[in-house]
Amino acid sequence: MQVAGEHAGGICCIDEFDGIKEADKVSIHEVMEQQTLSIAKAGLVTSLSTRTSVFGAMNPRGNPKDSVAEQTLLSGPLLSRFDILLPVHDPKSSEADEVISEHILTNHQLHRSSERKSWDLKTMQQYLLWVKATFHPELSNEAEEVLTGYYKLQRSAVDRTSSRTTVRMLESLVRSAQAHAKLMARQQVTLQDAVVAVSIAEAAFKVLGSGLEFTVGASFCVQPDAAYEDEVQYLLEAIRHLHSDSE
Repeated sequence: MQVAGEHAGGICCIDEFDGIKEADKVSIHEVMEQQTLSIAKAGLVTSLSTRTSVFGAMNPRGNPKDSVAEQTLLSGPLLSRFDILLPVHDPKSSEADEVISEHILTNHQLHRSSERKSWDLKTMQQYLLWVKATFHPELSNEAEEVLTGYYKLQRSAVDRTSSRTTVRMLESLVRSAQAHAKLMARQQVTLQDAVVAVSIAEAAFKVLGSGLEFTVGASFCVQPDAAYEDEVQYLLEAIRHLHSDSE
C-alpha cells in the first residue's frame, strides 16, 4: 500500500483478493474509508496518511446469477468501498477462443514487424496524464437526472443489498461518470457519461435487466451508436416509470 506524501496517488493491485486474511481486510477497509493506515509495531503507534486506488481481482464462486456478495464472500461494508464491481464471465465459446488466439498472435506479429495500428503504451500514458490534470468536469442537469434516477431505482429494488445501496453508491456513480468525461476530454459530465457509469454498475447489479454483461473475448458492437441509443432509451423509460409509480 502506498503511503501518501507530497505526491499522493498511485494504485495498489491485489490479486486473489478473496485469499486475504480477515485482519488485512480490516486494514484495507480503513485505508479505503478513512485514507489512513494505523501501525502498532516495535513500540511505535501511529497513523499514516494514505491516498491511492485499490484494484482487487479474484475468482468468483457459486452461480454467476448469484449476488456479487455471494460470489465474492466479501462483506457488504467492504464491497461498498469499491466504486466499480465488474464481474467478467468466461463462458465456453469457440468464437471467443478464436478471437483471443488471433489477438495474441497478431500482437506478436506487430512486435516483430514494428507496425502498430493503435497508440503505444507511452502515448496512452501521456494522454491519461493530460486529461487527468486538465479536465475537472461538473455534472450537467441531464447527467444528474440519470444518476439520481438510477440510484433511486437501486434503493427501491426488492432484492437490494442494503450495505451497497447507500449514499456511497451515488458518489461512486458520480466519480465513474466524471472519469468517463475526463477520458473523453470534456469539462462537463454529459448524458453519455452518466449512461456509461450506469451501464458499468448494471454489470454487477441487474436492476434494469438490460442484459449488459462483460465477457472474456467480447467484441465491440458493430453499430455502437445504435446500441448506446437503445441503452439510453431503456434507462430513461425505467426512470420515468419509477417517477410515475411514486406520484
